[in-house]
Amino acid sequence: MSTAISVQGITKRYGNFVALNGVDLDIEHGEFLSLLGPSGAGKTTILRMIAGFDRPDTGRISILDRDIVNLPPHKRPVNTVFQNYALFPHMSVADNVAYGLRQERTSADERRARVREALDMVEMTTMAHRRPDALSGGQQQRVALARALVKRPAILLLDEPLGALDRRLRAQMQIELKALQRETGIAFVLVTHDQDEALALSDRIVVMRGGQIEQIGTPSELYDLPRSAFVANFIGSQNFLQGDFEQSTGRFTTPEGIVISAACVEPGAAGEALAAVRPENTAITTSRPEGVSNAVHGRLIQGLHMGDSIEYVVRPASGGALFSRQPRKGTPEMTIGTDVWLSWSPEETSIFQPDAEIVANLLKSTNRG
Repeated sequence: MSTAISVQGITKRYGNFVALNGVDLDIEHGEFLSLLGPSGAGKTTILRMIAGFDRPDTGRISILDRDIVNLPPHKRPVNTVFQNYALFPHMSVADNVAYGLRQERTSADERRARVREALDMVEMTTMAHRRPDALSGGQQQRVALARALVKRPAILLLDEPLGALDRRLRAQMQIELKALQRETGIAFVLVTHDQDEALALSDRIVVMRGGQIEQIGTPSELYDLPRSAFVANFIGSQNFLQGDFEQSTGRFTTPEGIVISAACVEPGAAGEALAAVRPENTAITTSRPEGVSNAVHGRLIQGLHMGDSIEYVVRPASGGALFSRQPRKGTPEMTIGTDVWLSWSPEETSIFQPDAEIVANLLKSTNRG
């Protein structure tokens, strides 16, 4: 694929706060890319820079090989869908969708044809004469998408557009949004703090933290091969153990003397480190498993029903909590208070450099234990 958007070395400060710090990012034609991260990570700032609502202090942004830093928003080949949809309450659905075309003085015949095409795309043609207050949240979201698509942008920017929807409708709209992106073939750039949404929709995900990019990859790459403890913790759920890692021997040892073997090691990890394994990659047994290198003994303190799975919470002797997610069907339920063993393979284990926030949370959890 060729590049639709190229962001090169952009920096943005608001007073003493650095919102973006030398960010480089290429977005390809026809891909669905998500900007994911906690509040204040810089993801919305990037979106606003591409849309033209804010200007970078330094750096270059090009769309379709054209530098657009000095172009006003209405002259850029992009359109934006916001979380609040920003529909005009006094206008019909059709008039809302046609608004941008009217501003461009598009002929009446072409305007009617393009509005119908856009409404057909989002399956809202039969509601063209209704006003926004007569529509559900999901229907309003579709109208906002149609209004953005009617101008046939090269790139569609989505600023948490599903954030106001309930869980069921959000899941339905995710399916429709991905289908719409495939149908149009244009680049979609989504800002979200919802990891499940990013994993479900994206061809690639950009994980951001503190105004910088932590990692870019496909959903599978980020989930299976996170490059840092932050990414491992932010994408999915993760068990972390503190300890000491010897590079020369490849041995990770907890303060209690438990030795952990790992197949994946973050470059630079040495001395104080974190070992990580996902809950679904652990086995839970009432006796110590044979021939397993990674095993921790503890007491079962809770079983959380998660629909198709059960998440067991185990408290090791050192305190804190470790989690094991098991399929609900075919797995006998275990009794709370039972002594158990959690075990997992080195292939499912990663060693990371310590992350201050994760270490602090582990310390809190241990103290509560």
